[in-house]
Amino acid sequence: MIWYFVCSGNTCRSPMAAALARARLAAAGRLDIGVFSAGLQAAEGEPATPEAIAATAAAAEPLPDLAVHRAHRLDAGDVFAADRIFTMTRQQAEALRDRFPEQSGRIAALDPGVDVFDPFGRGREAYDEVLAQLAAAVAAEVARHTPLRVALAADGAGSALAEALAVRLQGRPSTELLPPTAHHGAFAAALAGAAAVGWGGAGAGNGPRTPARGPHASARDAPPATVPEPRPSARGVPPAAEPQPRPNARGMSPNPAPAGEPRPDARGMSPNPASAGEPRPSARGVPPTPTPAGQPRAGTGTPAPKPAPASEPRVPSGPAPADRRAADFAIVVAQPAAAAYITANRLPGVRAAWCRRVGEARSARADCDANVLCLSPHGRSVEGAAAILEAFLQTPCQGGAALAWVAEMRRRDALR
Repeated sequence: MIWYFVCSGNTCRSPMAAALARARLAAAGRLDIGVFSAGLQAAEGEPATPEAIAATAAAAEPLPDLAVHRAHRLDAGDVFAADRIFTMTRQQAEALRDRFPEQSGRIAALDPGVDVFDPFGRGREAYDEVLAQLAAAVAAEVARHTPLRVALAADGAGSALAEALAVRLQGRPSTELLPPTAHHGAFAAALAGAAAVGWGGAGAGNGPRTPARGPHASARDAPPATVPEPRPSARGVPPAAEPQPRPNARGMSPNPAPAGEPRPDARGMSPNPASAGEPRPSARGVPPTPTPAGQPRAGTGTPAPKPAPASEPRVPSGPAPADRRAADFAIVVAQPAAAAYITANRLPGVRAAWCRRVGEARSARADCDANVLCLSPHGRSVEGAAAILEAFLQTPCQGGAALAWVAEMRRRDALR
């Protein structure tokens, strides 16, 4: 997950808010959230003001040093990459929503009740006052994203390893394990993991999920069908309710059989087909004897087709309850893991990674902000899988080129 704090010049309020967020998230065990700051009218490369550096250094809790901070102007890539954008004032939030309406659901004022005033040029006391207001607002936002929520899905081959990982996750501090689910096949497990992180495009852990846009979207998510009224012709005459038959080559109007009745054959005789569900008589007029399912047909040696098995239940779709967040991460343990990885990445809002080593898990999070981890149970020890999982859950997105990649993925999702 990626958070952005935005102010005007990115030298006072937003850097202090980002420093507070990093410290509070680390204390809450949410090391996976990448925190960044930017300004709407920032001058690239400007340092933080001396008062901001002094205020954070003198805070009661240890905060990151703002002496290394450099200002950055918010651009479209930052907006598309961010899961949450917190502005210092309501006017800034409205301006960003007007500029990026497709991302308006991710933009909000940090303190919806009171704007955070700009302390620039007002002395150290003003900075201390702003820091206290920011600390309260950031603490409330961190509490809304705590604990870390993890979903676990597995197929038959990965059920044993998934159970062992579930025990580890249940004992992990500041972590909530959603009820694990078992599925028949890697594809179903991947779909369940994708649905858990909110593959409607809202982003992981970003409030209630939007209705799913994938192949298993529920019929109740679609708008009710409407029947268009017939338009008048060019002469202003409304068309007839039912099309009239056209005359044939001899100028005679055909007399089609009423709906549901058989049409006459070439000799003008009406056929008398068997009733629905009854076997048709043979050429000798004797009805054939039905063959039980699974038994060989007479004279062929080929077994009759068996009834189709009941299809596997589809992944639930639709909005999540308003008082619950979607899962922040999904763990899919399936064989082959490559199939789960490919299936999950076809769905909007999902960035799945197939990791076989700890370094791959760190890279997937730092460079791609992956939200679905695919593990193969084949030849995998519980300790090795747990190490990969822990590296995946503790690594935040590092920014830079990773933000540009995430922004591009979300642009493509918007076109699906």
